[in-house]
Amino acid sequence: MLASKFGAPEEMFVQSVERMLSRGDNGAFLRPSPVGLGAEILASAESFDMFRLYAEMEGPVLVITGTDSDPGADPELMAAYRRGLTRDLERVASEDDKVRVEFRRGGHGLLFEDPEGIAAGINRFLTENRPG
Repeated sequence: MLASKFGAPEEMFVQSVERMLSRGDNGAFLRPSPVGLGAEILASAESFDMFRLYAEMEGPVLVITGTDSDPGADPELMAAYRRGLTRDLERVASEDDKVRVEFRRGGHGLLFEDPEGIAAGINRFLTENRPG
């Protein structure tokens, strides 16, 4: 279903899920485990402040983000998340001339949903920010 929604090859999605699993005699488990190293990775990702990183960057920054809810997500919660993210990204871009934000129609599978639009946005950004 996800592969179809994103316009991506089904086999690629199946292979992606397979890489996330560790198989053994007792069944299949997420890799890394949600405890131990997996919990550390998740905690690190949750505490990482991208907005601070944008401010610390010395060169131009392009942020491309989707505007749609992801399949299976709580629509009301996701809409609130997207509103907050949009607000915060617009604020960063208005306060820092080196940060450009492009909002594109799509969700978590944005690379599959709008590859041409993303490529065009990146090419435009690179052309406009070419050194010298």
